[in-house]
Amino acid sequence: MFGLIYKDIIANKKIIKIMLIGLFLIIFVMNSAVSGYADVGEKNMMSYFLPVMCGHICIYVIMGCIQQEVIKRDERKLWAYYITSTPDGVKQQVSSKYLFVLLTTVIGFSLCMVLDYVTSLTFGIMPEMFMSLYMLMMYAVIFINAVEIPFVIRFGNKAGNNYRSIVFVVVVFAVLVYALFGDIAAFSSSEKFMEMISCLLSGEVKSAGLAIVIAAFPYIAGVLFFFSYKLSCKLYLKGTECYNG
Repeated sequence: MFGLIYKDIIANKKIIKIMLIGLFLIIFVMNSAVSGYADVGEKNMMSYFLPVMCGHICIYVIMGCIQQEVIKRDERKLWAYYITSTPDGVKQQVSSKYLFVLLTTVIGFSLCMVLDYVTSLTFGIMPEMFMSLYMLMMYAVIFINAVEIPFVIRFGNKAGNNYRSIVFVVVVFAVLVYALFGDIAAFSSSEKFMEMISCLLSGEVKSAGLAIVIAAFPYIAGVLFFFSYKLSCKLYLKGTECYNG
């Protein structure tokens, strides 16, 4: 399994290098943005939160692109037939992809923490309350991957692209619906918005159901990721029918 991960890294080293350079450029740009706010005296939490959050999203998007390239490279019938002929080949192949996805997600989270630390030094504050939000973001990425990977294994990378497009459309639609019909009082000022975020992360939410979901979400994501791996092992041979070459 670790040999397959090493093979993936070597086979994709060029694209990985390019994207890693992009990651560090993001850290530099977002740190510069926060530094600009600090220089003009805008030292409020919103002027810190928005650039850093945009940086985190960009980091996870780039890590997702790396994961996509690694999985796509093995979508070949000759490779699939070879790997299935080896002892526990299917399990080794699928587990290597899942472990690579998990490792790159954790690396992405670590880079987010580097971005947060660097920008906090520039800005002069260390907002520890955001750590819970960043952890939730990481588990959300794991949750999304757990749903996506079986589609990719069974129907190929195009199915994964369609899945990501659907998720993006649903999120945008939900945001638009909430903006039109929901309570947007918390977004009327930066102070109210940060107060809402603080209450959410500290567990001081009005809805008991929402509090339970937030507390249970990391476990839900972990369990779903495990069963997603089991499902992908069963779907791998069927998925080879969609491969070329």
